Amino acid sequence: MLEQIANLDINLLTKNFYSGCKSEKMIGIEFEKLPVYADGYSAVRYEDIAKILLKLKKHETSGIYSKENIIGLRSENGTVTLEPGSQFELSLNPVQSIAILKQKIDEYNKITGIIGEKSGIYWLGYGIQPLSTHKDIKIIPKQRYKYMTQYLPSVASKPLVMMRETSGIQVGIDYSSQEDAIKKLAIALKLSPIVS
Repeated sequence: MLEQIANLDINLLTKNFYSGCKSEKMIGIEFEKLPVYADGYSAVRYEDIAKILLKLKKHETSGIYSKENIIGLRSENGTVTLEPGSQFELSLNPVQSIAILKQKIDEYNKITGIIGEKSGIYWLGYGIQPLSTHKDIKIIPKQRYKYMTQYLPSVASKPLVMMRETSGIQVGIDYSSQEDAIKKLAIALKLSPIVS
């Protein structure tokens, strides 16, 4: 791996970096949360999370399927998809401000909160399942996750924990120049411990 990195052409890297500069700066987010049963806080099974997706589908969205199994939703705002252990991931289309992202996440949390409560499900913003372990959590019916389950343990020590037990938040921030990117990266690095 290090040899491959060392052999990379620096011009290719800088060309790739500068091709990402944008005059109109946007921000995007992937926001994951963990579904647990209200009675006992164990991880929710795919069969029950699929019912939540079908209820959410009524809110002017279209389904994303793996064969006949629903694994996500698509709307004008972005997508809601399932991670391997039935974690919910909201991927919002890029917008112009954090305030707009917050508004969209608040709307999403309100709708999923109401549907979850009626279904006996709580949503947790923690980074890892509180009680269930990867051994208790079956992966959703998506072929790629089956391949990952077979392959990743041969190259990493805890990939099944990451795949099935955890959730996180990823943010994408546009930049207009090298200076702008450096400034934003420095701020992000300083904020990360506080956010965590």
